[in-house]
Amino acid sequence: MDPKSLRAFHRIAALGSFRLAAEELNYAQSTVTMQIQRLEEDLGVVLFERAGGLRLTEEGRLLRERSLPIL
Repeated sequence: MDPKSLRAFHRIAALGSFRLAAEELNYAQSTVTMQIQRLEEDLGVVLFERAGGLRLTEEGRLLRERSLPIL
């Protein structure tokens, strides 16, 4: 698990937007998207529900909760 991907995940979860997180982290939006896709592939779960807005899945909520102390 890459720390940059984890940081991006937390910013997306907090801001509710890939675009806003990318701007805050000073990354291209495509970079943030790729980081999350890689994180989802590594973990074998979907972290965000993207239909009808952006929300954390149950797995996403668990990751946020358990990884917060790491950051």
